[in-house]
Amino acid sequence: MEVSYTFREFVSEDDYKYSFQWQKGNKMLIRWDNAPHHKQIETFPHHKHIESSENIYPSTELSLEDVLKAIERQLYQRDPKQGSPRS
Repeated sequence: MEVSYTFREFVSEDDYKYSFQWQKGNKMLIRWDNAPHHKQIETFPHHKHIESSENIYPSTELSLEDVLKAIERQLYQRDPKQGSPRS
């Protein structure tokens, strides 16, 4: 199954907008963004969606570098019984 990533980042003197998505096949694994909706989230506007657009969780402001490090940690988190990266 193909893994894909979508990265959008806009930076100016006055604004920083981002959306970073990691998915496997057609299934979203996680998306981090700061779109100004979900005002109920304590970290508004920063939030993440896990496995679905409806699953919304608090997040901190992230850069592309932060996201790549988070993905790397997930990919290489080893199962002590298997000794190999999780799929």
